[in-house]
Amino acid sequence: MLNISRILGHASDPTLAARLTEAVAAGVAETVSLDSQDTPRRRMRVSTDRGTECLIALPRDQRLSDGAILVDEPGRVVVVRLERQRWLTLEPTSMPAALQVGYFCGNMHWRVRFHAGLISVAMQSDRSDYVARVAHLVADGIVRVLPEDPDDATPLDAAEDIPPHDHVEGHTHHHHHGHDYHHAGDHNGHPREPRHA
Repeated sequence: MLNISRILGHASDPTLAARLTEAVAAGVAETVSLDSQDTPRRRMRVSTDRGTECLIALPRDQRLSDGAILVDEPGRVVVVRLERQRWLTLEPTSMPAALQVGYFCGNMHWRVRFHAGLISVAMQSDRSDYVARVAHLVADGIVRVLPEDPDDATPLDAAEDIPPHDHVEGHTHHHHHGHDYHHAGDHNGHPREPRHA
């Protein structure tokens, strides 16, 4: 098992980018896949895409992000890759409906963003799970579910600006850009554990 106590740098650094390119060419690059729920955590156990177990314990001033280099040693470079976030876009049919939908999303502990009268929900499982959850709101004419746009699958770091903080359980609101609300927990409202590659 690899014990990782600090982030060595980022793939955007020219020197580390060159090193990573060499590692990929040599077949010794390994990837740790994370999602947005994992990045605030400083302690977790994960596996790389090659099955190498890693125990991560970072200092408070460091945060995992896409392209973070965790290991750079002869015969191995380990880099973090964030999965792309998919969104379920909801269109409330009125202002009172928007308040009702927002309240419902909060009770579900969903992470949402607001834009141009639409509510987008960050999906952590199959789209059908989320559609089923809002089926009663659709049936009552409160909200419409818009078709999925493949182009709306954005890199997590680009989609969200989440400042460093410890994992929070429960119905807690974190405000960003004045309109984004982030809820810790899965789509059923349960605290999430780190994903394993």
